[in-house]
Amino acid sequence: MKIIAVYNVKGGVGKTTTCVNLAYLSAMEGHSTLLWDLDPQGGATYYLGQDLQKDLKLKKLVKDKKKFEQLISETPYENLKMIPAFFGLRYMDAFLDDEKKSGKRLAKILSPMQDSLEYIFIDCPPSISNLSEAVFHAADALLAPVIPSVLSMQSLQQIKEHLASEGVEGLTLLPFFSMVDKRKKLHNQVMKENAQAQGFLPQPIYYRSVIEQMGLNRAPLPCFAPKSEESAMYQSLWQAVKNKLA
Repeated sequence: MKIIAVYNVKGGVGKTTTCVNLAYLSAMEGHSTLLWDLDPQGGATYYLGQDLQKDLKLKKLVKDKKKFEQLISETPYENLKMIPAFFGLRYMDAFLDDEKKSGKRLAKILSPMQDSLEYIFIDCPPSISNLSEAVFHAADALLAPVIPSVLSMQSLQQIKEHLASEGVEGLTLLPFFSMVDKRKKLHNQVMKENAQAQGFLPQPIYYRSVIEQMGLNRAPLPCFAPKSEESAMYQSLWQAVKNKLA
């Protein structure tokens, strides 16, 4: 089982669309796949046509194994299940702060699924917090969408420095350029100067209006536009991620 957390300390960088599309592609290849929406905004939950969880307490989520397993719901797509978000996730940091060995809590929760799942995708909220620390310790890969701009590159550096300072082991950082606008000179310049030096995956995701239509269709992009250039971009990105984790 491989756990892939889609994360950036910045919001609005294409994190949720990436998480949903790659989880869908994984499932369509026949892999047993779970998407866990840990962002209280519930974007991934919405894109997969699900509703937010209601009347759920954090204690039940992280301490009650049976309750946790009951949260897993089917999606319209074969091999793809998910754990929908709920608004109470906004208190997860405070809850984990009171827990012993909180950094290993998510890893402990997910370990019983080792034999039943091949891939777990986690859509993370944009912050450095107790929750993100727990995600770092649970995940095999941290897939980081980065807009090719100065501030976004600084955010990537912050992530690298934080992981190094915390001594996180066994976590592969996989940055890739997201929401790229080829008409912008700065975007092209930043990509040219940083792609190899910063270890970016070879497939960027370009800014296209069809990707925004995921919200209208409440579906992954390859589901409603399977032959589009944009779907091919996500397919290429997914292949690059698999190659790195092989």
